[in-house]
Amino acid sequence: MKTQLLVYSIVLAVSTGFSQSSETWQWQNYCVGQEVLGVGNETEAAMADIRYFNGQYYMYYNSRYNNRSAIKYATSPDAINWTVQDTILMGSSDTLNREYDIGGARVLQVGTSQYRLFYRCSPRASSGVPEFHIRSAFSTDGINFTREGVRIEITPYLTNSYFIRAAHSAFYYDTAGTMRAVLTGFDTTMAPGPERMYTATSFDDGLTWSNILPLYEKAHDPVVFYDSISSEYKLYFAVLKEFFKTSSIDGINWPASYDSLFLLRNTDTLTVQSPSFVIGDLGGFQLNNGQTLLYSNFKPDTVIPWSNIVYYTEQNITTNINNESEPMEDIIIYPNPISKGILTMRFGDLNVRKIHVVNIYGQQIFTQQILNSSESVKINLNDCPNGILFIQLETTNGLITRKVVKQ
Repeated sequence: MKTQLLVYSIVLAVSTGFSQSSETWQWQNYCVGQEVLGVGNETEAAMADIRYFNGQYYMYYNSRYNNRSAIKYATSPDAINWTVQDTILMGSSDTLNREYDIGGARVLQVGTSQYRLFYRCSPRASSGVPEFHIRSAFSTDGINFTREGVRIEITPYLTNSYFIRAAHSAFYYDTAGTMRAVLTGFDTTMAPGPERMYTATSFDDGLTWSNILPLYEKAHDPVVFYDSISSEYKLYFAVLKEFFKTSSIDGINWPASYDSLFLLRNTDTLTVQSPSFVIGDLGGFQLNNGQTLLYSNFKPDTVIPWSNIVYYTEQNITTNINNESEPMEDIIIYPNPISKGILTMRFGDLNVRKIHVVNIYGQQIFTQQILNSSESVKINLNDCPNGILFIQLETTNGLITRKVVKQ
């Protein structure tokens, strides 16, 4: 395939920072990986990309089969309960081949029954730093893909390339129908250090890319999807070991600042390479019913490789760990916002055992045992800080979370 010369418009002035607002998401359960399937020939599950085609949800993800990297897919009726299907691309067994290590799949529908898969790949990293670049593959059914070639090339393979490394990235269509990307990379202008994120544009459905502009410093592993409820594009990503989010009305212009993103497992805040639970590589998708789910790699220790993919639900939405819906009208919490420190709760027919109050950093700052959940319960939050708080209710069926604001 003929190599395309990429034309870049470079802006070196970038802004990095975050505002005071935040989102908090609760770890729910395993989707794919060793905790679901057991330890076998498939020893890796990571970098989930969720799509909806042909009446069902598809998950494309990194796998490792008999010590070879691969991209596999699973299907689901609800984006929660997954059935692993098959391998769609296999990495090379030759350590010098530029597709020895493949992964980071992102799939877009580019026409009627036409799909393009973008993936990052590299030969074995002899120096410890992979020579990641981005390639694509094409399919007419979202399952059987044919390799197309390099989409984002790096030096020295393309001498005038802007990038030294182009890795796990996000691809989507903006409101005008133009394909866009938020790229993770390391460019030739940078001193040694963390990667940054860039925006890029394609006018031929992802075959060539131009207008590559720096976006956020020290940022990596983005996912972008359109939220039909808020009519915004949502961007979730990591900066070093923490997670953040931002939004765009058109999918073209992103704000200079971004907001905090907290992922909790019970009341523990999860971060990239945290001491007890290691997570990374966010995925996200809005379901047909309007609910949004986030996904991440997850392993209970620091042993390589990634072993599981899990999903999260936003904490200001009533959820149940056992995936059984609780009627929202059963729970009454007032006043909200809280102005005088006293919060009153009624639980209807729910059997609530304990109340926990959690701050935006995932720290539990108040706990109260409930002896009779059929009666109104009042708790005093005068000693709690002002701002967003999360009320977690331990019930016989699982954990339910509500968001309140203390003024």
